[in-house]
This record gives sequence, C-alpha cells and structure tokens, in this order.
Amino acid sequence: MREEPLREIDQVIEQAMRDRVIPGAVVYIVRRGIIVKHEAYGYAKRYEDDVFTESKQPISMREDTIFDLASISKLFTTTAAMKLYERGCNSDCNIWKRTSLVCRIR
Repeated sequence: MREEPLREIDQVIEQAMRDRVIPGAVVYIVRRGIIVKHEAYGYAKRYEDDVFTESKQPISMREDTIFDLASISKLFTTTAAMKLYERGCNSDCNIWKRTSLVCRIR
C-alpha cells in the first residue's frame, strides 16, 4: 500500500479540526485484512456548546473511543436494505440466504 494517501488523511483531519468542522476523529483503515492505519486525532469532547466555548475539562480522542451514532445508523440500515433489494431480495426474502454475512468473535 502506498503511504502518501495515508499521510494525506492526516492533513484532511487536521484541517477539519482547525476549521472547527470536527473536534476530533478516529481513522481505522483495513486493506486486505491488514490494519494499515489506526489513529486518533484531537478531542472526543472539546467544546461545551455549538458556539465553541472551550471545555474546562476536554477529553482527548483515543483509538478506542466509542461514538454515539444516533440517527445516522438509519442511513447504514437503509443503504444495506437497498443493496439487498438490488440483489433481488424483497420483504419476503430470507436475508441470511441472500448475503455472505460472516461473523467473527474475538
């Protein structure tokens, strides 16, 4: 894997933090089953409100920070449902037979 695109990710994340688009992020990239980048940037909590009042007790982002996805999970579910529909699966379909779902337990 080429290193340059991975380094460019650092620049994009750092610029987004400088622009106050995000307080921080976690990047986790796997290619062909190998973790090629896993890095935490910035803060999990930096501001107290939406006018960027700095927190008196900021919390640094960690590689294992858990994010509250809230309603964004609806986007993932809808996308998965549409992919199944494109493959010919309808509301009567058994999804376990239509997908190649693999579960691994650590």
